[in-house]
Amino acid sequence: MNSTNSGPAGVQPVGDLVLARSRKMQLIHEELARARMHEQREQVQREALASRLLSAKRWQRRAEHAARRARMAREAL
Repeated sequence: MNSTNSGPAGVQPVGDLVLARSRKMQLIHEELARARMHEQREQVQREALASRLLSAKRWQRRAEHAARRARMAREAL
């Protein structure tokens, strides 16, 4: 039986079955790759947000320290 010929009604030739399974596996791998890329993007976004928050806190502390030094300098006059 040739894989290009259709078999009896409702029966797939073996070659077509292999191709269908191969295509299904390809789709599964593609979906997995997309899920991994999505997770990596989310992780990068979380890390970027954490970095911005830490930077903002550092700048806030610097500003508070400068304000404290300015206040102490005024009081010393």
